[in-house]
Amino acid sequence: MPDSTEFAHAPVRTNYLAILAAAVAYYVIEAVWFKVLGDAWLSALGTNLSEMLAKISDRPTWPLYVGAFICNLIIALVMAWVFSQARVRTALAGIQWGVMLWLGFVATVVFTNYSFELRHPRLMLIDAGCPLLGLIVAGAIIGGWQRKSS
Repeated sequence: MPDSTEFAHAPVRTNYLAILAAAVAYYVIEAVWFKVLGDAWLSALGTNLSEMLAKISDRPTWPLYVGAFICNLIIALVMAWVFSQARVRTALAGIQWGVMLWLGFVATVVFTNYSFELRHPRLMLIDAGCPLLGLIVAGAIIGGWQRKSS
C-alpha cells in the first residue's frame, strides 16, 4: 500500500464517465434553474415569454440545447484537466475548486460586464448563480469520482 506522500504525487487519471456525468448534471441544473427562475430572469431581462418565443419562432431551438450541452461538456473537460494538474482527489476539494473557478472566472466576468451594460442586479445573480451551482456539482462529481488505477 502506498504511503500518503507517494499517493500525493501519483498522476490523476482522467475519468471520462465522470466528465460526462458532470456535463449532464450541469445541463440538468441549468434546466431546473431556469424553469424555477424563468419568470424572474425574463423580468430582469425586461421581456416576457411571449416576446422571447416570438424572437425565436422562425428558427429551430434544438441548436440552442445542443450548444448548451457542448459548452457544459467543455466546462467539465477543462475542469477535469485543472483538477488533474492540481491533484484534486475528493468531492470536497472539487467543490472548493468549483467555487474558486466560479469566483475567479465566472463571477468576475458576469459582474463586470453586467455592471457596464447597466443590467439589473437580479439578472446578475440569476445568471451567475446557475454556474456557481453547476461548478459546485460538477466539481464534486469530477473530484470525487476517480478512476481506479490499473
